[in-house]
Amino acid sequence: MRFDFRSLSRAALAFALGAVLCAPAAANAAAPEETGSKVPQASVTAVPLVRLKHWRDSTEQERYGFLVGFITALDMEREWQGPNPLPLQQSLTGNWVKGLANVTLKEMDGNINAYIATHPDDLERPVVEYLWFTYVQPKVTEKVTPEQVNRVTKDLQKKKKGK
Repeated sequence: MRFDFRSLSRAALAFALGAVLCAPAAANAAAPEETGSKVPQASVTAVPLVRLKHWRDSTEQERYGFLVGFITALDMEREWQGPNPLPLQQSLTGNWVKGLANVTLKEMDGNINAYIATHPDDLERPVVEYLWFTYVQPKVTEKVTPEQVNRVTKDLQKKKKGK
């Protein structure tokens, strides 16, 4: 079965979004009050960058959960943009949708695992970067180089530190 962005029902989207939004609150609520251990605010709001080493060490359910969450976020953004998607300079969503069209979650998982097996020295690479250069980049007319990705990432990190 091929994955189709439209195949996720509104209820599934709402559930996925709710699960993501409620997870930090549940983690805080589950912490015992008497020990004083609470999840620090920074860890609740910080979004970790999932790298290939994390992928390798994750269960199949966790990997599929990541992919479904990522694709759900893309689908929600695509729906928000409406029938006229923004150009590449303003949003990558349209290109992601085009690049991941007709690709199954099983194919993505298998290809990432195969890449990890053949490139054990590349475990610091972000999973999203692998997905972009494997599935999206070959299908789009406007190309993004790894150097551009690194430059933009460094610029964002500088801005973040300056706040």
